[in-house]
Amino acid sequence: MKLLGIEWFNNVGIARCEGNLPGDVRYYIKAVAGHDEQADTNDVMQFGSKFPKDAGDALFGVTE
Repeated sequence: MKLLGIEWFNNVGIARCEGNLPGDVRYYIKAVAGHDEQADTNDVMQFGSKFPKDAGDALFGVTE
């Protein structure tokens, strides 16, 4: 999985990721400790809950 971007709201991260296939964009959300940005980003990507694609696209300003 490839990170395309991440947005932070206090200690809650929303990650925009590309799945195994090109163009397969997914979003994940998770609350993290907030001590190490790289570790927290990996935590959101690996263990985050799915976030709705429409909401993620609006948050990241994606227009198709």
